[in-house]
Amino acid sequence: MKRILKLLGFIVIFSGCTEINDQSNIKNPDTSKAENNKPESSSLKRIKADIAYNSYNYNLAEKLYSSLICVDSTDGSLFYKRGVCFGKLYNQKKAIKDFQKSIELKYRISDSYCNMSIAYITILDDSSAIVCINKCLSINPNDTLAKELAKGYIKIHKVKTTKCYQ
Repeated sequence: MKRILKLLGFIVIFSGCTEINDQSNIKNPDTSKAENNKPESSSLKRIKADIAYNSYNYNLAEKLYSSLICVDSTDGSLFYKRGVCFGKLYNQKKAIKDFQKSIELKYRISDSYCNMSIAYITILDDSSAIVCINKCLSINPNDTLAKELAKGYIKIHKVKTTKCYQ
């Protein structure tokens, strides 16, 4: 029974509703923060950011990932996910910068190139989009989305790409 209560408390904490202390007493999260005067841990903030991201709350997720990046700017996954958030929030230039940083940090490189190509398409930068599509396909020739994007460019713009179907 105690394990179930702790598990439920764990779930409740991350849903942002309440916080449970060691004695399984329910507290209001605002008062517990005031009592402890401790900043929120990075791991807890990361969990909250991932929950917001997976719940399509990109505004909140972007803010949380941004604060996490201030603490650790070497984690490529933070830049990648924040880039997705920026893309969903229609801030393509910031998304591109984050995908570039994700690539620099060697995190999900082909996915970053594919997402960057979509951002370039959105801001009507076709030449950069084609470069990213080709880089994605040179890393992962089986990437279906990149293949579809390449087909679209070949069909619509009569673009000749050398790496698209190798």
